[in-house]
Amino acid sequence: LIHAGDGLHALDFSGNTIWHHASVDDPLKIEGQGWGWGEGLFTDPWAWYRSSVTVDGSRAYYATANGTYAVSLKDGSRLWHTDTGVTHTTPVLVGDRLVVASWNNHLYGLDPQTGEQVWQFEGDKQRGYGADWNGWLGFNLDPVTDGKSVYAGNRGGYTYRLRAESGELLW
Repeated sequence: LIHAGDGLHALDFSGNTIWHHASVDDPLKIEGQGWGWGEGLFTDPWAWYRSSVTVDGSRAYYATANGTYAVSLKDGSRLWHTDTGVTHTTPVLVGDRLVVASWNNHLYGLDPQTGEQVWQFEGDKQRGYGADWNGWLGFNLDPVTDGKSVYAGNRGGYTYRLRAESGELLW
């Protein structure tokens, strides 16, 4: 499985395409005024990468600039799409939750079967010097798990532990 700018590609071991799930991925666009770059939208130079793919049974999960997708490994058909904002981190499965971390400074706990949002957590914003700079916002690191909790860090320098099932903040 290869996640490219035009979607998710399944290849055989000879490099032949088995199927292609079309989606669009772009870098994070930011308002330049908040970054001191002037008027207009600019590509965030630190936010141009793609999520890896998480596979579970007959499904593949991946995230893009348009949210999070689940596709069938059999034929690449879309099973669901959920708007999680610009999301370039790799989704992680924790029990009955698919957890994704988004540039909109939120973690989402999704039902992996339906894509329904079960919970949402908003990260803290930077405090003190430079707190008004919007460059501190966003979860830019892949969440990790110990099997019950999910751990994630945001761009503002905070690290969180949440109960994966409910999104309850543990620390």
